[in-house]
Amino acid sequence: MRDSGPDNGLAQSLAFAAQLGFAIACPMVAFIGGGAWLDSKVGTTPLLLFVGILLGVLGAAGTLYQIIRLQTTKTSRGDRSSAPYKVEQKRNNAGTKGADKRRGNGR
Repeated sequence: MRDSGPDNGLAQSLAFAAQLGFAIACPMVAFIGGGAWLDSKVGTTPLLLFVGILLGVLGAAGTLYQIIRLQTTKTSRGDRSSAPYKVEQKRNNAGTKGADKRRGNGR
């Protein structure tokens, strides 16, 4: 099993493209279809269809914003060159003789 390579990059790109497509299509179809269906039941022919179009566009835009924000945080975390859990020594150096005396070093 390969961890990286051209096949893995292609699969990730296709998965991202499919995710974007569904993020646009699903809210649009649901809200526009719901608006048209409610128009036929209630009798307000163009009104609820336009409301459905507006809500579909807003829903698709919100979903796209969340996907893109998540994608950018993944890539910014993956580009780190330093170790994520780097252990550093704790320094207790205040830089003055008075601070050393207060800590009990007595120099």
